[in-house]
Amino acid sequence: MPRSIVAAGLFAALLSAAPRAAALNVEVSGSVDWYIEHNFNRPDRYIADESGERVLNPVQNALRNFDFKDDQIALNLAEVVVQAAPEPVGFRLDLGFGKTTDWVPASEPGGQDTYRHIQQAYITARTRWGGADGTLDIGKFVTSAGAEVIETGDNWNYTRGLLFSWAIPYYHAGLRYTHPLPKSGAVGLQLLNGWNDVEDNNGAPSVGVTFTKPVGNGVTLTQNYIGGPEIADDNRHVRHLLDTIVSWQATERLAFLLNADYAREDRPTGAVSWKGAAAYARYALGDGRAVAARLEYFDDPDGAATGTEQTVREATLTYEWRPAAGLVTRAEIRHDRSDAPVFLSHGDGRRRTQTTVLLGSMYAF
Repeated sequence: MPRSIVAAGLFAALLSAAPRAAALNVEVSGSVDWYIEHNFNRPDRYIADESGERVLNPVQNALRNFDFKDDQIALNLAEVVVQAAPEPVGFRLDLGFGKTTDWVPASEPGGQDTYRHIQQAYITARTRWGGADGTLDIGKFVTSAGAEVIETGDNWNYTRGLLFSWAIPYYHAGLRYTHPLPKSGAVGLQLLNGWNDVEDNNGAPSVGVTFTKPVGNGVTLTQNYIGGPEIADDNRHVRHLLDTIVSWQATERLAFLLNADYAREDRPTGAVSWKGAAAYARYALGDGRAVAARLEYFDDPDGAATGTEQTVREATLTYEWRPAAGLVTRAEIRHDRSDAPVFLSHGDGRRRTQTTVLLGSMYAF
């Protein structure tokens, strides 16, 4: 039986089991996310493959993550989350469907289709060490790096930024320990198979270190480090990622975020690197409405992240409306500019700029 049919059946079974799960102290939640987007470059819906045959273009909006489609209503992600708090042992399982689940595991060594519908799947246990309660997770979980996440509703903008899309991993598999700091904050240690690896590709682990601490006046600092060999069948050349996030709740309505990433990898042909920075602002207008803005810079001088030697900048403006409980609607305009002709346009052409407008709607239960 095809995996997609099996996964759809499991999806429905989990929904029908929600009332029974509640009695067992298990929580079931989820979300559905749709959008329609217009690209002013008018990229062709069909492109020529290596043999010259015209095929459907899977990514019409270049350098984007998840909002790939132009001039059509498209499913971003439908997700169901089943979890139980560690008392003292619990678990979490995130099942997803949509174009997002095609893209996230695209480089998975174990095969794109094997884990495509399993966004997270881990066992979690409470620990007692140093006079404080920590948690230990084992399994597959999303990365600790970055200011944005896979679920649209948990971000300030609808589209994902350049740093989320190209600077950091999506997920890991391994062990993750989190320990609270005195008064507030936490530190964490991770032993991982690697970047976007449920199945290890080189026989050598990667390590992660996380640190989060409120520093006063509404400011919180988060620092992530991930390091280890990431090249297939090569456990000698190491990749390092430094990810810094500063959040500031300036007033009850006004908030800011800063995110910076730097990555360097030694390769048999020489070292490569990429880096970037993003600034966010969000203002709550009241009555379920808000506006948010994002400015980004991403430098990929070796083409190691995007596949093209380039420097990219983008600006995004988002209007948000929450008309009912669980429902989020966003209207967005975004402009990207690269110093290389990487953006598709009509007639198989390429441009250095790309401007899009989008309307998206998400419902969470």
